[in-house]
Amino acid sequence: MLKIGDFSKLSRVSIRMLRHYDEIGLLKPVWIDPESGYRYYAPEQLPIAGRINALKDMGFGLAAIGEILPCYDEGETLLRHLRCKQAELQALSEETAYRLRLLETAQTRLRKEDETMKYDVTLPCQPPRDLESR
Repeated sequence: MLKIGDFSKLSRVSIRMLRHYDEIGLLKPVWIDPESGYRYYAPEQLPIAGRINALKDMGFGLAAIGEILPCYDEGETLLRHLRCKQAELQALSEETAYRLRLLETAQTRLRKEDETMKYDVTLPCQPPRDLESR
């Protein structure tokens, strides 16, 4: 068994995050010392930590990861989750690209206004009209 610190280094998951994963049931230690409360992990749990890291890097939240991990070895189910996330990220990418275009257009217009608005406009004053005589 690996102490939490050793498991943390090998898995590249902070001790604080390992404790959080234990609290939410995502990655439970194989044994907790009843006297000290110290957590111990099995080397076989390292691939699970790796899967969690990979899924987080792909943008999945911890709740979604909790749903995906039990079926990680089921190719079609995992593929469905991955495709769903891909579609979500693609939509976000398109929305971000649209907003970037809006920002670029606004900046271009501001630059053009600075260049073209260098003249004075004079409006002639008209005498008031008598509306009652109509």
